Amino acid sequence: MTEPITIEKIELSGFRAYLEPKVFPLRDKHGSLSLAVFAPNGKGKSSLVDSLEYYFDKNGTLEILGRNSTGTKGGINALRNVDAEKYRKDTYVHIWFEQGREKFDDRRPISAPLTKSARRVMDLAKVQFVIRGHKLRWFVDGTKQVDRYKELVAWLELDPLFGVQESLRILKRRVTEMVADTSDADERTYDITRVTDNSVSSYDERALLDWLNGSVLDALDESLRFGSLSDGDPAFLELTRREEAERKRSGIDVLKSLLATIDDLHKPLSAPQETPAGLILSFEAAVLKFRDAVADAETAQTATNGSEFSDVWQSAKILLESETELEKCPVCDTEFTSSQLKTRENVYANLLANITTLKRYIDAREARKNAEDELTRAKRDLGEALKLVFRLSGPEYQHGDVDDYDGALKSWEVGREAPSSERVVNELVHLRDSVSADIENIGRQQGEHTYGSALAKVRSLLDTKAAMERIKRTKAAQAAIQENLGRQSNAVGESIVKHIRSLLDELQNETSILYKGIQGRHARVPQIHIKLADEGSANQRSAQLLIDFADNRKGVAPGGFLSDSQIHTLALALRLAAIRMFNSGVKIIALDDIVTSYDADRRKNIAAVLSDCGDFQVIIVTHDETFFDTLRGQLPQDRWRFKRIKKLQDGIGPIFDDHKTKDERIDAKLANGEDAANDMRIAEEEWLTRICYEFRTPTDFQRNRYTNSILAKSLGKFLKERNLEPPNVPGNANPFIRSLQISATENLSSHFNDNAYKSASIGDMQYRWDEFKHFRSLFACPECGHSRFKRPYDVTKPVCAKCETPFNFGYQTPPTS
Repeated sequence: MTEPITIEKIELSGFRAYLEPKVFPLRDKHGSLSLAVFAPNGKGKSSLVDSLEYYFDKNGTLEILGRNSTGTKGGINALRNVDAEKYRKDTYVHIWFEQGREKFDDRRPISAPLTKSARRVMDLAKVQFVIRGHKLRWFVDGTKQVDRYKELVAWLELDPLFGVQESLRILKRRVTEMVADTSDADERTYDITRVTDNSVSSYDERALLDWLNGSVLDALDESLRFGSLSDGDPAFLELTRREEAERKRSGIDVLKSLLATIDDLHKPLSAPQETPAGLILSFEAAVLKFRDAVADAETAQTATNGSEFSDVWQSAKILLESETELEKCPVCDTEFTSSQLKTRENVYANLLANITTLKRYIDAREARKNAEDELTRAKRDLGEALKLVFRLSGPEYQHGDVDDYDGALKSWEVGREAPSSERVVNELVHLRDSVSADIENIGRQQGEHTYGSALAKVRSLLDTKAAMERIKRTKAAQAAIQENLGRQSNAVGESIVKHIRSLLDELQNETSILYKGIQGRHARVPQIHIKLADEGSANQRSAQLLIDFADNRKGVAPGGFLSDSQIHTLALALRLAAIRMFNSGVKIIALDDIVTSYDADRRKNIAAVLSDCGDFQVIIVTHDETFFDTLRGQLPQDRWRFKRIKKLQDGIGPIFDDHKTKDERIDAKLANGEDAANDMRIAEEEWLTRICYEFRTPTDFQRNRYTNSILAKSLGKFLKERNLEPPNVPGNANPFIRSLQISATENLSSHFNDNAYKSASIGDMQYRWDEFKHFRSLFACPECGHSRFKRPYDVTKPVCAKCETPFNFGYQTPPTS
């Protein structure tokens, strides 16, 4: 079984609220992790879910933004952080995935096409796994039946099944049309009425025999009768014999052969656009072609000198093309430097030129031989046709010019111009007219009733009979196919319906379980019905979502009977059930503010439902702090990570409770002469927050209601009560912690003066920053120098998080934290 796909980490840069690159790790040594993020509205929490929707969107945008900036839509440009261009930040979403032991990833910049990794994930994700709270009701009561149908078809992967069903339906329809099509039979019926001069209007063998015997044969011989319309009938054999004798008596066969021979020699034009043809013209064209080939061969031979060296040249060419070291020419055994061409390269180029010239000569010689053979055949065929004219034409036909042309052809020598054909062509034209007129005269003398015309009609009727029998067999086969297709289509349709019903029943059951889980064990769960339209319905591409609200309210639309929170619950339960059922290949669920209109009990129930999502990786963002605390209290800590966004910081983006401003950022600003006071304040706040949290000083960390001053006072009091007095920072008479308690960094812009309008210098900021880093470095384990601590509830002083040595300020060479 294929391993499911999960996310290893996500990185955002210049995307929506995130300006500075931010990485969300979603895996540890035990496996994939789920993530819950809390932030008040407008702090950038939804940007994380936005990144997932954008990354997997084929149009490279968010649905709420659209592709273009029109009306209420911000377009693709709204994906880019407003300061990304100002701070020259790349704008992208980068996601790393895992599938078993395989890892793959892709970065998708703004306006870039769907990545290979995204396509790979979406090929396995049948249900959209990004769930927005404001869109949940869409499937339940905010969409058309045809749109719901499209969604269900994608979930259940019904397109291939419907494709088979539609193919059978189309094939059945085509076969039905073929069975009903009478055009072929109608054409044969028309042939019957034409042959019988409208005496018989449909295919009836008895009627055709009566017409044939009475209207055709009676005029020739009343004793000649057809018993069956067949080429094996004795009358057919006798009619064939008499027709042949008739032709011989009239001499018409000889005349037709003579006419065909004349056409072979010179075929007159029947239309202006035709090209003249015939053996005479073919011979003249062959003469010209041979003369041109002879001229080409002579020219090529003149350009060729030394053709007798062909084999030597070919061998030398192979040797020169090899990597063998040569000092002498392989043709004349002269050293390259002493030859006329001086170098091996020049010798090779000259050799290629000679070989090319020789090849042109060989090709021209071969063309001359082929032209000569063609000329020989043309002269032979022309002479044989002329002989046939003499043999077939009697003394009544003039052919003196033909005799002269034949004599000239016999005495003609290869290489000379072809004999003139103007007079012979004119005579052939007149001869053809005479022969054609004689054939017509014979036909008129024989009259309408001849054995030839009778045989022609019989053969036409035989062809019609064969065609009608073929049509009958074809229609029978088509009818059998039609019947078989009907049975197969019904069987496939029943199987598809059974399969769909099974999946829908499972989806309904899973939805009911989740609905009850969210609403509570005492809640009444309405029976849920998901129905696709029957094949025979007027609108086959529709789907209904109905509930049994009460015994006397069955099969009703949810929007008309459920409360707002119940509709929300139904929508959430249905989507989660579909994801869990059909996204076995992609174990990811992203939820954005899904607790709208829920009370405290429902929030707890949702947390319980999420804890039962098994091996699915859940990313959830919420503005509801109570719900966030509920999640943190109920979900397994080893599989979940919980983050708070404290604020939206200009020049950075969302600041999380575990955010750490990098020293390099402040060092770079100071080195460039830029104001870094705000970054320094943030760095102090982050460090104070962490150290107070690890030391477990008496501060309310749960609600983020604190400032640097409060944290520093809490830390100072904690240290004093435990006789942990920090050493003075060099150059300061007072303990450095006092400057933290009075918010000295916040006052840097006033240069430590009461004058609020006097600015601090970059040098002041640099001194302050160096002092803070030194003070921070004092908080290190006296044993191993580690800078992270913890304080179990049963101990007074903090201990090293690594070696558990009790903390004091005794470490002599503290590292940079």
